[in-house]
Amino acid sequence: MQTLPVLTNIFNFLNVDTYNGASFEEMKEFYTVVKECVMGSCYAIVIDEEIIYNCYDKTPKSAREILLLETIREQFVITPHLLIKPENNLNIKIYMFSTDPWYMHITYNNGFFKFTFYN
Repeated sequence: MQTLPVLTNIFNFLNVDTYNGASFEEMKEFYTVVKECVMGSCYAIVIDEEIIYNCYDKTPKSAREILLLETIREQFVITPHLLIKPENNLNIKIYMFSTDPWYMHITYNNGFFKFTFYN
């Protein structure tokens, strides 16, 4: 299994980097950003240090494994709020691209989502 890229340089990508989980409008924008990235050139998704989706891993996969991975990716886009519990701190990393990769680190704490980008 191929490991995920190690990226440590922080860069700015969005005009807004913090979203209030109690604001309908802010959450709508948050979901749009996540959806565009994950359904675009997403190569890996890590939730609380568990890799749930990894296209960097070039190990041959069965048709079932491929469908399960794509289902996980699509379900994450549709229902990311299912991961959040009121007492929960959440860390999500969404890795983009196979060459010149970068990732979006999303933290959830005290009702707010914060984006940090690394390349």
